[in-house]
Parts: sequence; structure tokens; C-alpha cells
Amino acid sequence: MNVITWAETHWRLPESGRLIVLAPWERAVLTAMFPLDGSPSPWETFLISTVKKAGKTTINAIATAYAALTFPAPETAYIVANDFDQAQGRVFVLIADALRAMGLERDGSATIGATSITFRETHSRIVALPADFAGSAGAIFGISSWTEAWAFRYESAVRLWEELTPIPNRRSLRILDSYAGFTGDAPVLEPLWQRALGGQRLDDELPIYATGRLWAFLDQGEEAQRRVWRGTDAEMESYYAEQRASLRPGTYARLHLNQWQSGEEAFITSEDWDACVVPTLAPIGPTSHERLHIGVDAATKGDCAAVVAVVLDGDRVRLACHHIWTPRRGDPLDLELTIEAYLLRLHAAHTIATVRYDPFQMARSAVTLKKHGLPMEEYPQTSGNLTASGQNLYELIKSRGLVVYADKELRDHAINAVAVDSGRGWRLAKEKASRKIDGLVALSFACLSAIATSAPPAGGYVDPGQGDENIYGATRERPDRPRGFGLGSVDRSRRERIQRITTR
Repeated sequence: MNVITWAETHWRLPESGRLIVLAPWERAVLTAMFPLDGSPSPWETFLISTVKKAGKTTINAIATAYAALTFPAPETAYIVANDFDQAQGRVFVLIADALRAMGLERDGSATIGATSITFRETHSRIVALPADFAGSAGAIFGISSWTEAWAFRYESAVRLWEELTPIPNRRSLRILDSYAGFTGDAPVLEPLWQRALGGQRLDDELPIYATGRLWAFLDQGEEAQRRVWRGTDAEMESYYAEQRASLRPGTYARLHLNQWQSGEEAFITSEDWDACVVPTLAPIGPTSHERLHIGVDAATKGDCAAVVAVVLDGDRVRLACHHIWTPRRGDPLDLELTIEAYLLRLHAAHTIATVRYDPFQMARSAVTLKKHGLPMEEYPQTSGNLTASGQNLYELIKSRGLVVYADKELRDHAINAVAVDSGRGWRLAKEKASRKIDGLVALSFACLSAIATSAPPAGGYVDPGQGDENIYGATRERPDRPRGFGLGSVDRSRRERIQRITTR
């Protein structure tokens, strides 16, 4: 039975339970892998790249299952993803569910476990595999199936890709599905994509390319949306309109237009920041009895130095106070007279939960401050840490989970920031050295500390009374702050954590 007939008479879609009806592009992909006349395919590596939610992973699963069932026995099919949970949760589960729906588990033809499927008659196996090349050196296999190849960025994934190269003089396939990634950060996917585009286009209607033993379906833009959409035109327009409104332009282009991105764009807009500003809010006064979470971004010359303190205020994180120092040319900042003095002043007037700082220029100051009883916590500005703190701050701002008082300098630092998206989250960066972002970096440290380590204060907001002076000498009024905030666009796991920690 050829692959098209097999798929349309055996493969049921999990969301509806109905047999799949293959679209023209899906038929083209499957027949390139498994020619209908039964001859071997002239290609061995297949790249399926189109917009998100097009069904490319389902086609990958169909191809992997069909190969495992029809290739000479015994055979092994490896399902590979950038982590083990994804390998289990995407192609493997699609195949397992489809085989159960076919009755192969019920009649004993297939034994389906948590990470492997074994076929009784052929002894062929389908195995979910994490991106760990060490355990796969020299593996004999018929199929390797790779899903979301844009995320294969680490050396272990590259080495695994190299280890699972097709085997000569043997029917051996590699199948990749993915939407576009980030330029310079996809060492498996990007070279394949560029190589395919440099090859020959095989079809006037469909964007199919081939070179050597590589075959690729590379579909992009609104044409790709129309090609893969299975609902009505009105439903398509509504879905993509909502996605454009809720996603960053670069993210929308990568996911829904399948266009490669540099991973760098404005962190937030001025409108995003201004929506978090409460005009009546002011820095805390010296008699405020609130628990501060403080972030420090230290510098002595070139960059600014910043200290930012926040508090948990009911269901939000609130800016409590901050200070930014800008060094003058030829006159470096004295950390003892600036950052240390300011932190000691806060320590004398308030309860400090933690002070997160980058130890690069703060080592001596941290020792001094610890002797004075400040809870200093090292937080090096590694890519991972900047991603964690930047992503957390981004979600708080977009969900209106952060409230701030009006301050032009801090606003400028927020607007100056660039977000570098590597797929793991948003990492703060700056476009030019002259555009300072240090206040926002310190704010991101403070907010992450507040979300990660604190419980909401009993009694919520503490008003020191009309006429009290804050640490800048200005009078402070009780803010008429709105209640509640929406978290609809925030990543689900982080949204749940924010809600769990910050809800009374």
C-alpha cells in the first residue's frame, strides 16, 4: 500500500478522530520520501518548513511511522528533539496515538511504552531520543525524525546530527520539520535551508527545492498561511489578526510567516511602559515598612550605575525607589560614595529581602555591604541570567503586573533596551553604547527576585501619611492604583508561577 493510501485510510487526527485528508503540499512531501511506484527515493534528507500549526509535525509522524512499518526489518526509527520531553510529547505521541487508533496495540502487533514502540512481527522499533550524541555513536537506523529543528543550537545537537547521518548502501532517511529560526543561532537548520535555496526548484506551484540528496519544502509568507489553513477564510483572518496583535512583529514573522529573524528588536514600546505608570505614585518614604527586593547594575565609567528596589504590592510588583548615576568623562564613579552609600541608606530605613548584583565590579563592595548585614546575592550577567530576568520583566510589563512612578530617566532606559530573542526568552541588550539601559537591567534583577523568592506582604500597601518625605525629598501621596491584571499573553508556566506567588 502506498504512503498516500495508507495515510488516508489509517491515520486519524487526534483532535477530531477523523481520517486525515492530505493537502497537495502534504502529498508532495510524502511522495518525495516514498515514491508511489515503490522505488527508493533519490533523496535521503527531507526538510519540511512552513508556518506554525500547519501540520508539518503530523506529516513527520506519518512518514516516520510508515517507514518503520515498511522498511526492511528489523529497523530502528529515532525521534529526536532538543529535549527529551519534546521528543516524547510531539512526534512520538502522535505516532503512539495513531497506532492505538489503528488497533495495533490492542491486537498485540505493537507494544507501546513510554519511550519506545516495538512491532511484533518485524522487531522494528521507534525510539524517543533526547539530543545526546554520546549514546548514539555508530547507531544503525532507518529513520531519524527531527522536530522543531530551529531549536537545535548546542554542540550536543550538532554532534548528534552528525552521528545520525544517513548510512550508505542502506535505505536511510532523515526527516526534519521546523519553522524558521534565528540567524546565526541554528547550526543544524540554517545551513540546510540555505543549501536547499541554492539548489533547483522542482515545482512551479509549490516551493520545493532539491540539491544532491537534500529535498526541501520551504513555504513562507501569507501564501503559506493560505496554503496550509484548514478552516474558513474568516477564521483565518481572525486568527492571524489576533496573533499579530498579541505577538512582537519579529515573533509573528518567524512563527506565522516562517521568516528568519535576527532575534533583536525593541524590548518594549513607550506605550507599554507608560501603561505601567501610575501618575500619583511616588518613591517610598523613610517610614515605609515594606520589604524591598533590590537589583544593582554597577559600573564606574562608560555605562551608568543603577540601584532599583521593588516591593510586592498585593497582586503586582511595584517600583519602590531607584537611583541612577551617570559617570562623567574622565571622572569615574566611586562605588563607595554612590551605590554603597545608597544601599546602606535603604538598609537603615527599610527591611531588605535581597540585593541581586553582578559581581564583576561589585566584589569589594559586596564584601563591605555583607559586613553591614545586607543580604547580598550574586547574579552574574550571563546570557542565561539576562534571559531569565529579561523574560520575567517583559511578562510583568506586558501583563501590567508592574506598576511604576513617573521618571523620565528610567523610562528612557526602558525604551532604549533591545530584546534579543534566542528562543529561550528575551535577553536585555542595547543597540548602541550611547543608549543606556542600566536602570532597566537593575529593575529586571529586582523583579525576578521579588517573583522568585518572596511572599506577598501582609496588609498590602503601607501609607506613611501625607507630608512624609521620600528618599529624594519629595512628598508622597497614596496612589490610586488599579486592581488586578490580565496575564493572557504570558507563557503559561511562568503565568501560573506569577499568579501563585503574587496572589494574596
